[in-house]
Amino acid sequence: TSIGSDAFLGCSSLTSVTIPASVTTIGNFAFAWCNNLTSIQVDPSNPSYASDNGVLFNKDFSVLVQYPQSRNGAFDIPSSVTVIADNAFSGCTGLTSVTIPASVTSIGSDAFLGCSSLTSVTIPAGVTSIGSRAFQGCDGLNKIYLLGNGPMAGFSTENFSPSATFYYRPGALGWGFYNFDGRFSGVILPAFTVYESKETNNAIQNSLRFGTLPGINYYVQKSSKYIVTGK
Repeated sequence: TSIGSDAFLGCSSLTSVTIPASVTTIGNFAFAWCNNLTSIQVDPSNPSYASDNGVLFNKDFSVLVQYPQSRNGAFDIPSSVTVIADNAFSGCTGLTSVTIPASVTSIGSDAFLGCSSLTSVTIPAGVTSIGSRAFQGCDGLNKIYLLGNGPMAGFSTENFSPSATFYYRPGALGWGFYNFDGRFSGVILPAFTVYESKETNNAIQNSLRFGTLPGINYYVQKSSKYIVTGK
């Protein structure tokens, strides 16, 4: 009735999985780093899980549980999804782009860990939590567009590639300094200011600049340690 945590972790020869109706619990990392996995199918009578085009979801398609790691190209997450589960896309090195719908409120830990072909991602305004290491190891991910206010629970630039540039809407509220350990310092800028910060020990220099996405203006902070932006 259950598939335990790490049950098939790193099974590189596994190419497809069929989950029977009797399985009602699947543990964390059950199919993680199965680098040749192309499809996960579920018996239609299973009361807890379902699949669509080989992608594993919970029964009502509100949670994306696992995306097959060997798939290449772009993927649009269905609009029914509210939660991207822990480890859902980790190790998907061929994933070149992902569309996260406005319905999503939570991105789990390690959700996109090691997705090295991603170059940009847009995180909807409704996302209120991002788990640890959610986008770590995404070495090509250099543009992150955040559409909502901050700080969102669990958000830290440490969860992203050090080369990433973060884009925020000019009207977004609540963005300020994040300390080196990832804790939000509580600094909220009352109005937009071109601000420069220098950490003398590491000679880290950060400065705001403008960035754009079609039809939207953003303030941009390029930094692996600090975020500074304002209303």
